[in-house]
Amino acid sequence: LSGYLPKPIESSNRLNTMTPFIQCHGKQDPVVPFELATETFKTLEGEYGIPGVFHPYDNMEHELCPAEFADVLNFLLNR
Repeated sequence: LSGYLPKPIESSNRLNTMTPFIQCHGKQDPVVPFELATETFKTLEGEYGIPGVFHPYDNMEHELCPAEFADVLNFLLNR
């Protein structure tokens, strides 16, 4: 679930801004730096107005952890 926006999304492609999203990211990720993830979240929620939640995980690299599975499951069940 680690990810980031490599470039801005063109306004013509921002069609569905009402569907909430979850973003999870390990603070020790060597593949996708944590700062890119936080900037992406700020852009999606702040600039594009897409509702979302961000879950950072201490001591996690570019991987999945049990807490992340629980956060994703709770996100989906509460929609």
